[in-house]
Amino acid sequence: MYNAAHLLGFFSTFNSDAIRDLTLYKGGMPAQYGGRLSSVMDLRMNEGNNQHMGVTGSLGLISSKLSLEGPIQKDRSSFFLSARRTYADMFLKLSSDEGIRNNTLYFYDINAKANYILSPTNKVFFSLYSGRDNMGVRDLFGMAWGNTTATLRWNHVLNARFFSNTSFILSKYNYRVSLDLEDTRVSIRSIIQDWNLKQEFQYYHNPGSTFRFGFHSVYHTLTPGQIRSSDPESIHPKDFQKRRAWENALYASHTLKVSPSVNVIYGMRLSAFSILGGSDYYQLNGSREVTGTLSYPKGSFIKTYFRPEPRLSANLRLSEYSSLKTSFARNIQNLHLLSNSTLSSPTDRWIPSSEYIKPEISDQITLGYFRSLHEGDLELSAEAYYKDMQHQIDYKDGADPVGKEIVETELLFGEGRAYGLEFCLKKPAGRLSGWIGYTLSRTEKRIEGINQNRWYPARQDHTHDISVVAMWDLNERWSFSASWVFLTGQAVTFPSGKYVVDDQTVFYYTERNGYRSQPYHRLDLGATCQLTRGQRFRSELSISLYNAYGRANPFMIVFRDSKTLPGQTEAVKYSLFRMVPSVSYNFKF
Repeated sequence: MYNAAHLLGFFSTFNSDAIRDLTLYKGGMPAQYGGRLSSVMDLRMNEGNNQHMGVTGSLGLISSKLSLEGPIQKDRSSFFLSARRTYADMFLKLSSDEGIRNNTLYFYDINAKANYILSPTNKVFFSLYSGRDNMGVRDLFGMAWGNTTATLRWNHVLNARFFSNTSFILSKYNYRVSLDLEDTRVSIRSIIQDWNLKQEFQYYHNPGSTFRFGFHSVYHTLTPGQIRSSDPESIHPKDFQKRRAWENALYASHTLKVSPSVNVIYGMRLSAFSILGGSDYYQLNGSREVTGTLSYPKGSFIKTYFRPEPRLSANLRLSEYSSLKTSFARNIQNLHLLSNSTLSSPTDRWIPSSEYIKPEISDQITLGYFRSLHEGDLELSAEAYYKDMQHQIDYKDGADPVGKEIVETELLFGEGRAYGLEFCLKKPAGRLSGWIGYTLSRTEKRIEGINQNRWYPARQDHTHDISVVAMWDLNERWSFSASWVFLTGQAVTFPSGKYVVDDQTVFYYTERNGYRSQPYHRLDLGATCQLTRGQRFRSELSISLYNAYGRANPFMIVFRDSKTLPGQTEAVKYSLFRMVPSVSYNFKF
């Protein structure tokens, strides 16, 4: 998934009805995971019931969803299908304001999975995800983006201890932006397409020793941009050069129970990233100016980066109620996300490593203490981490990357670091459950040519991160929930001064990410009432209020000339989704 959010983060890409289980690795991820510097979220889809049909659904004010499952051939095969859609755009059409009535705002997604038991030692699985977002302001502006993935997996049992999983995967992400410039309609489109082959073996040597090894191969095709115009004479159509790359990795890991109190997972991942021909590549000098062009035939190898990625994690059980965990992980990232310093957008640009853009490297160490309190009623955890990062990327001062094909001329490179402490107190069960979490952290970059070569906050930097979640089962019918989150304001670059050229205001910027937007915080409330709970049919009514006290959290801040005070500059804050109530009817049979 190259974009894991709907409606700019208001909804997750993942439909909870389609998820069987979820595992989050914040550090010390096993060797089978790679390709990114951050944490890993491993999601497993529901497989469907191979005995009888089932239907689950929800009808709500904001969105509705429906899931179907059942046998294709009883005892041998089954299917699962889930779909959801928001329909804010339908309510907009009820407005008397034509400017609002003609706007667009919705998303949909579909999850599907089928599995078939060929024999006692062979199973085949097919899964599909497709999702799309659409946002538009009348005929003036439109933006659409979406992911599509399809997976065919073959599970083979070689013997009672030896298992094999073979997967073929297609992943595709694209976005389209359309603009109405007076009498000319302009559209910009970008596409990322990956073909994957994964082969993994698992060998259970004994109850305390498990081996996992295999390889992962990905063929990347990135189309940075396609520009089309309704008037080709005024705005010429243009296709940016495609970029092709082949990413491969071999990995092996061993899970070992050293003693009743010590568990260790160690492994190695060897990654190789090859830049492939089929398009033009540009030669740059030391000042990153284009000095020439080189053409390579399709399929030729231009350059290959080999990188080892060692992994190690250990768990030491101190007593029946407490344990220590530590880990080290090196990760390599060969695809790079270029983002505006103040705003994340589905149109952020992905670029592959090249002769001038090196693979990003991170080395992370963690140390954590975990304790069970009051005979398991409470769980306490405290973790410290430090991550060192190489070959970090950022735009140079004054960069204007919009519409530029040779983006390397706008980039600078350096190092990064992230470190912090995380605390969590959790009550996992009982009529009242929930948790309190707090993170104190820093995420910084140091790049020659930016901020006078000093450390500065990265756009992901949030000094304080607090979350409080509570769930209360009042009785057999009613349950309530509340969650409150707080984040330090995002590090942003605001103008330090201005000057006027030909009656146009030009802002002057100095320190990179030297300012902070307002803190982000909100309270969400929810209540659920069980209506019916029978053997064959269950139903409930859910009521929720997003952003209960209507906090106007900053989404974007724009500086402009004041419309009422000539010569003055004003900062305009834009916010999204203030106090959103919702009622939904949920059912299952």
